[in-house]
Amino acid sequence: MAITMVVRTQPDQHLRETTADLVGHLVEEDTNVQGSRMLAIGYMRVAEDAPSPEVTNLREGIETYAAGRDLHLVDVLVETAGGGTSAFARLIETLRDRRAGVVIVPTLEHFAQFHGLRQALISLLTGQVENLVLVVLSDQEPHDEGIS
Repeated sequence: MAITMVVRTQPDQHLRETTADLVGHLVEEDTNVQGSRMLAIGYMRVAEDAPSPEVTNLREGIETYAAGRDLHLVDVLVETAGGGTSAFARLIETLRDRRAGVVIVPTLEHFAQFHGLRQALISLLTGQVENLVLVVLSDQEPHDEGIS
């Protein structure tokens, strides 16, 4: 199992080409495609009381990134901290069923705030598909604080 992480620091041409090359390479050897477009899924974890405009902005950022790189966005899963359903479990199921090979998140903190738990969840993702591209839309350094 392999994971390739693309961290978006700014929307420049070089990054667009790098991501396109990476996704293009995986399209040639993977079945996570629709036509010639790589399948992607967005994931974010937000507080229960997160303002609706904030959630909308995060979702639009994921959608814009996918559209700008000709990725077919299957869904954007929203996990609510303290919520009863698990969007992360649906993310795992989507990867396991080979319905996506690219995961797009706003920041790594959307997996978990604590580094160890975050790494464990990312490792769990890599076990689901042979080639996984994890796109992090912000290069913001994660902070290990709060409750995950």
